[in-house]
Amino acid sequence: GAFCRHLIGLFKSSFRSERHYLKLIIHRVYKSFKNYRKMIREAINVELLTFVHETREHDGVKDLLSLYECIIGGLSSPLEECHHTFFKNVLLPLHKPSCFHQYSKQILSCIKLYLIKDPSAITDTLRYLVKVWPWRSISKQILFIDELEALWQLTSHDQFQRAQRDICKLLSRLLSSSHHQVVERTMFIWNNDILRERGYIREEYADVILPYVHPWLSKHSKEHFNPEIAYMAKCLLDYYEQVAPAVVRTCGADERTEIVVVVRNNIV
Repeated sequence: GAFCRHLIGLFKSSFRSERHYLKLIIHRVYKSFKNYRKMIREAINVELLTFVHETREHDGVKDLLSLYECIIGGLSSPLEECHHTFFKNVLLPLHKPSCFHQYSKQILSCIKLYLIKDPSAITDTLRYLVKVWPWRSISKQILFIDELEALWQLTSHDQFQRAQRDICKLLSRLLSSSHHQVVERTMFIWNNDILRERGYIREEYADVILPYVHPWLSKHSKEHFNPEIAYMAKCLLDYYEQVAPAVVRTCGADERTEIVVVVRNNIV
């Protein structure tokens, strides 16, 4: 146990080549010696937990996650409880540090592999992502939107229905952002072929999504300072008017009613 902890602790090294060879060594040890596997996993858990809750500085998080990606890939379903614990207590909290951008690709790969092995955790994962959304960081929000889109692709219709309110409220808030990069990246979700094929961003769920996003699409199509965003918003509105005209008319009528109520209240 002490040997494994010391070996994993060497990932703090600032030398990339040293971390690379460490990764190769540990991967071979893990593959060849079954008795060491649990100790290696526990040592990685402790190292990452210390990073999340104490130090917030570590040069080897990317390498540790890359190593754990291989470990998850070799797991058989159903997963043991220790792997569920790692996912909930270690992997998900890794979204919180401000240096998330340094290992965002690796953590997404780990999460996708885990959710393929245990699809029942997808809904809770999406809700956790919404809960810890980095509203104060534009660059981190872009990375979170990438992850949201990737996880949404793995979601079944039943799972989406359980999380649809959280997702739709998030999309609405993202589209209302004052930063054009966040709005633009959010709109690009509608270009996702997999989400289109599964019907999430087509007429099947128009009555679910449009009430949340229509006000902002309408506003951006007319007023946004960035012409590309205004054009994208208009294209999305035109698309929904073709595939779900009744829903679009209902949303437009509701918005006009709200405006009238606000004006009357102001007059009174």
